[in-house]
Amino acid sequence: MKPLRNNDVDVNAFQTVPYYEAQSKERGYQFEIIGKTFIFPIAAYSNKIKNIEALPDGATVAISNEATTLGRSLLLLQAQGLIKLKDGVGIYQRHLILLKTLRNLNLQKLIHHN
Repeated sequence: MKPLRNNDVDVNAFQTVPYYEAQSKERGYQFEIIGKTFIFPIAAYSNKIKNIEALPDGATVAISNEATTLGRSLLLLQAQGLIKLKDGVGIYQRHLILLKTLRNLNLQKLIHHN
């Protein structure tokens, strides 16, 4: 968002709304959201487990600690029947609000490293 602030570009279209909000709060950006684009898919990955049905009770599941992907991670786990979220939890969720894990999962919020 720095190029946008410096007027090096007129528009950018690559961050999520939660990312924009977090950066705006942290850095004082005052841009306008002028249009919505699409959301890239999110998936679960493992080098031990070949399908979600094979996930054992008590498994440790890493989820993002970033507001930009936490809600998506939680919704993915709920869609797979692994957790139950409170009503109203959506894609922009910023906190881990569970009603319960359905397989006694150990959810660990991890920092993203590219």
